[in-house]
Amino acid sequence: MKRKENIIILGFAGILLCIIFIIVFLAFQSGGSINQPSLTPTPSITSTPSLTKNNILFNAEAERKLLDKLIKRESLSQTDALVKTKILSILPSGKESGVVYQSSSVVIEYVAPVDQFQGQIVIHNLDQAKAEAVAWFKSQGMGIKGICDLPLNFFMNIETARYVQVNKIVFSVLPNECL
Repeated sequence: MKRKENIIILGFAGILLCIIFIIVFLAFQSGGSINQPSLTPTPSITSTPSLTKNNILFNAEAERKLLDKLIKRESLSQTDALVKTKILSILPSGKESGVVYQSSSVVIEYVAPVDQFQGQIVIHNLDQAKAEAVAWFKSQGMGIKGICDLPLNFFMNIETARYVQVNKIVFSVLPNECL
């Protein structure tokens, strides 16, 4: 039974990653240009970047760690499990998935079928958006280990993905604290 659950979780993780890559791929099919902001984000320190379609660099180590977290789930501490339950109570009645936090930098959504939190980065400053998401989880009472074990992972909206591509920034799907 445990093996079957692992296969299902791996399947969901693979589908999720495919969906993210398809969204990014479709975003670049239009060939539109974007305005460059005057501020340049501080790129995350990464190791072993991997080149993907459309020349967007993803941190391969972060992707591997995310898949490992999805396949080999670590139990949350009692405190972090209670915080997760409190966060999920933010969802509208009868909803199992949905947005639990939203700002001008990041939108955090819980995805019940794969039991994970995803942060959509909606600004060019990746580190700022990730730090805000981590700070929100901390403000709810969750520790860093709990944030990493949920797992919390990130993806970019179309405009941010274009900015990352043009500026050849290596994107990590994990919070900086979880690398």
